[in-house]
Amino acid sequence: MTNDHQITITPFDGTITVSAGDTNVATSERAFVLRESGYPPRYYIPLNDVIASTCQGSDTATHCHFKGDATYFNVVTDDNVIIDAAWCYRDPVPEVAEIKSHLSFDENLVTVQFS
Repeated sequence: MTNDHQITITPFDGTITVSAGDTNVATSERAFVLRESGYPPRYYIPLNDVIASTCQGSDTATHCHFKGDATYFNVVTDDNVIIDAAWCYRDPVPEVAEIKSHLSFDENLVTVQFS
């Protein structure tokens, strides 16, 4: 990473709950917060804390020079499918290894609550 582009990852001290409408998607006390230059904080939740039936693989994939290749997930509820509402770095670059196999959710598409 260059000096002008910084990424820090720290454990989140609390509980994160993700929902879509009335559907609980994830609850975690083991999340990380990733802070990256020029972006809002992103919260990464271990896959084991995500309700598997609420996330469905998407065809979308992106590449970030600073984090690696991301795969995306749709959030599925009883009455809705929210396209590309979450992403995961299954094999991130070594500098951000903590987020491996964690999901981050788009806070514009689902509700993320902190306690």
